Amino acid sequence: MTDTSELVSAGFSQKGAERLLSSPVFYRKRKNAEQLRSIIQNISQTYGWDEETTRALVLKHPVFANYNHTRVIQDAIRVYGDEKAVKRAILKSPRFASYDHERVVRDATAVYGDEKAVKRIILKRPPFAGLDHARAVRDAVSIYGDEQAVKKAILKCPAFASRDHDAVVKRATAIYGDEKAVKRIIMRFPAFAGFNHERVVREAVAVYGDEEAVKKAILKAPHFAYCNHAKVIGRAVSVFGDAEAVKKALLRYPVLCSRNFARVVQAATKVYKDEEAVKRTILDYPPFASINHQRFIDNATKAYGDRDAVRRGALACPSFSNLDHSRVLRELTAVYGNAEAVKTAILRWPYFVSLDHHRVFREKTRLGRLVGLSSAEVIQRILEDPPIASYSAKRYIAALDIGRNLTQEGFTPDKEMLGIFFKRIRKSPYIPGTNRKRISQCPPGSSEPPLLKDMRRMLKNAQVCRG
Repeated sequence: MTDTSELVSAGFSQKGAERLLSSPVFYRKRKNAEQLRSIIQNISQTYGWDEETTRALVLKHPVFANYNHTRVIQDAIRVYGDEKAVKRAILKSPRFASYDHERVVRDATAVYGDEKAVKRIILKRPPFAGLDHARAVRDAVSIYGDEQAVKKAILKCPAFASRDHDAVVKRATAIYGDEKAVKRIIMRFPAFAGFNHERVVREAVAVYGDEEAVKKAILKAPHFAYCNHAKVIGRAVSVFGDAEAVKKALLRYPVLCSRNFARVVQAATKVYKDEEAVKRTILDYPPFASINHQRFIDNATKAYGDRDAVRRGALACPSFSNLDHSRVLRELTAVYGNAEAVKTAILRWPYFVSLDHHRVFREKTRLGRLVGLSSAEVIQRILEDPPIASYSAKRYIAALDIGRNLTQEGFTPDKEMLGIFFKRIRKSPYIPGTNRKRISQCPPGSSEPPLLKDMRRMLKNAQVCRG
């Protein structure tokens, strides 16, 4: 065949016929139109697709017309075991028909160690079969340094094997400014290597308005990078009604962008019986949206014995719902020694569970000794009024300054003064208008702390009552 007439008669376009005629790997040039039509027809029948599809594949990959496709299919099925998947793979990538599949699978399995995964990936992404896997892994390991993680990343995201990893890491680091974090994320979430990070950040900043917060959110939860942010915020606002609060919540807890907001609120409201409180809590503490609330309530009720108090505690202190309360009670009882009093203290003030109680006990008993309280009395005070456990040593030292000042004024530093202190403990012991300075740190004539004024007034009243 020296011209294109036979190919054109066989159904190819003039341009396509010229391309095939000039191809050194198209060996059917000497066939007449009838023979070419027969070849096209046989290939189409073998794969079960139309003749136009076959012609398109031959134009894309001229050597495809040379194969014995019955044998190609048989050889591939013997290796992969799935005729439909094999045919789909060949339609997707005609070059797939030319591979020695036994060798391909054997070589890739030698590198990745998982034959089933290798076969599944090849059928899903046929170009994977044509890679030099030993080199792909070696190149990636030179950048990321962890061979097993690299192999897992490739099996999770086959396109990762063909990346220029040095360029990928440099581009992402230029955007996010943290090479270690970028590498760690890519190993955990290999599709991240394929993102256009400049565009990702630019589009997110257009929605949220805070570039640094957007970058932090992406490094915290990589899938945040491919969210349709305008759509996510639109869905969230339709449920929560406050666009600015929604944006802040998403930036603080980017995992939230993948949640079905309406369903999350519905499920939590079913448990807590207060939709507005649930919405408010999710915006204040976004991880609340990821909790299995029914399971939490059931488990916490077993620990505390009061379902309504547990519900109130979770809404008042959302992190309360994220704890193993059997363990919490065990640890706090080991410190304070009274399980029932500990339970009462927690339900009265749920934030109590978030404190480091070994440090609290050590610090507060040391301070208690300065005013004549035993360890048992300190524990009693803490369990009767749990918030005082959260007050800093600096605050108590400022209160000791007030006690010394009152003693200088003639009041007796006795149990009565101590009792009044604990009644008015919420009052600030610091000089107003200063950065938490106590009396001894300010010159005479400075404003008096609110705690000093209240204690002096109550002590004078006590003296009048006694007189």
